[in-house]
Amino acid sequence: MEDGGAASRGHSTFEHLAIACHDENGRIEKGLHGEYRGLVVSFGFEGDSSPCCTSSLQDAPLGRPRPRRSVAVPRGSTQTLRVPPFAAVRHGEGPFEAGKRLGTDAVVTGTIQKTRDRLHVSVELSRVDESAQFWSWTFDALPGEILKVEHEIAERVAARLGAKLMDDGGRLVRRETVSGEAYDLFLQAREQWKLRNPASVRTAIGLYEKAIQIDPDFARAYAGLADCYNITMSGIPAKVRYTLAKANAEKAIALDPESAEGHTSLAFMRYKLEWRWRDADAEFKRAIALDPRYQLAHHWYGEFLRLMGKTEEGITELKIALDLAPESLAARTDLIAAVVQGKHLAEARALLDAGLKIDPNWGAFNVWMSEILAREGREKESVENLWRWMSLRGVPMSEVDELRAGYAKGRMQGMLRAQVQQYLRQEVKPTSSASFEIATFLSFTYARLGDREEAFHWLDIAIDRHQDAAIHLLTNPSYDSIRSNPRFDQLLTRLDLKGY
Repeated sequence: MEDGGAASRGHSTFEHLAIACHDENGRIEKGLHGEYRGLVVSFGFEGDSSPCCTSSLQDAPLGRPRPRRSVAVPRGSTQTLRVPPFAAVRHGEGPFEAGKRLGTDAVVTGTIQKTRDRLHVSVELSRVDESAQFWSWTFDALPGEILKVEHEIAERVAARLGAKLMDDGGRLVRRETVSGEAYDLFLQAREQWKLRNPASVRTAIGLYEKAIQIDPDFARAYAGLADCYNITMSGIPAKVRYTLAKANAEKAIALDPESAEGHTSLAFMRYKLEWRWRDADAEFKRAIALDPRYQLAHHWYGEFLRLMGKTEEGITELKIALDLAPESLAARTDLIAAVVQGKHLAEARALLDAGLKIDPNWGAFNVWMSEILAREGREKESVENLWRWMSLRGVPMSEVDELRAGYAKGRMQGMLRAQVQQYLRQEVKPTSSASFEIATFLSFTYARLGDREEAFHWLDIAIDRHQDAAIHLLTNPSYDSIRSNPRFDQLLTRLDLKGY
């Protein structure tokens, strides 16, 4: 799936701390006195009844302490410090526990307390092996100075550990934006994008555009905007999305050629919308080389590899993505898809069960539960699970009942024929954002019915409309009934998928 991964509100401090420690190539410029292998950063937040200064501080009930949250920042000789929030710290894990497990030498802990007109910041630096504090610092700032707070913490901690934060001109290295307002809008946009529905994606687009208006040189905002247009769940037709995704991804890289986010956005666009498979592969590898801990790069590269038929390689990348962001439902979903494709059904069930504990209402889990049940030969349970999911998703009961009646009349073939009729009605009169992929869905369904002529008819339409059918040709089992047909081979050649 098309996901943003692990980023969460309440952590702009951590990202700026990490980013500020990069050199121009995204690496630490100097060893931390040659003895610190990495950091774990943990901050608590408190507030009063007045509004908070940024989305980073506005989610918890005000007037009471916030739970402490952690982010791991392990580092080798060339590993970047920049990681998404919660990337490596397990749920409920304390900073010292995380530090020991991850092999880091130090932790940064602290609190940011908001009163009516001030931010009171407390920072402590401690050794993991002794759980002992060896440096602390407190200071006050104005509520509108959240970025200044972040940079102050980064500078002080790095100075204490011996890391270089300035370039030769005395400027902070790789500072993402000088505007706290732009960064706040960026964080809000990213949260909306992760919800993965047309309304939230459109909201994210508006927020990213506002951030760019404030700071036209904010590379990550352009990459985020490209990702909004990249994904099918935007509900925007592919031919409309394409030029917008391309322009924004290229702008992000023009502003920051070393941007892992920009190269990831471009890689996804290359395969999803341009069908330039080899170029996409190269861009994904470039993004991961720039930032090995950028979760979305591993996630989307894993999905790409799975779709290209490189199942085990895809599983490896998706496991890295899920390890970096254990709470990412989309990464978990795509890993389930990959292990099902690899016929590891027991592992798929374990991943699914764990995911349902995180969010039992995540729709894709129900879809994959139906798929797993079907592959286990439990057809009736599979379709009942599918109908239940459709009902929960708000599909009109009349449509669910049509599928039930079709199944009662002709089992799976009968239900598929009923589904074809529903898709054909949506083709004439679109009723949802999914209608933009109707030709793809019809090609799937006709192929499953064994109707080759109609399957190829709708495949041609889907490809002409630049829908997702092309990226599913190599691995989607729906097409198994037409793979031996010469026309299918011609399609693979036409799309440069032959022998990939």
